[in-house]
Amino acid sequence: MVSEKDELTRNVASVQDELTSSVNFLKDHIEDMETQASKDQNRIQQLEGELYGSRHEGMALITELEDLKNIKAALEKELKQTKDALNKEQLKKSDAGKTLKKVQGK
Repeated sequence: MVSEKDELTRNVASVQDELTSSVNFLKDHIEDMETQASKDQNRIQQLEGELYGSRHEGMALITELEDLKNIKAALEKELKQTKDALNKEQLKKSDAGKTLKKVQGK
């Protein structure tokens, strides 16, 4: 027969083995979680960097777009002035032609 002390010793040893196993499992799990958290943090930092870069590029594109809009407006203004000047020259030429015909007709 097994003595009560031997039974208790086996039970205590069994519980100790289970606790050791559970502690080791939890340590491994904690280590895995810390590793994953570190990877997640690195990815977050990478995404933040990409976001900053994208935001910077976006701001540069907005500035370039505004510059292009200003250039377009200036070119449209210059085109209008050129057309107006051309129309004035054509009117002068037309008026000069009419005057010449009147002078020649007299």
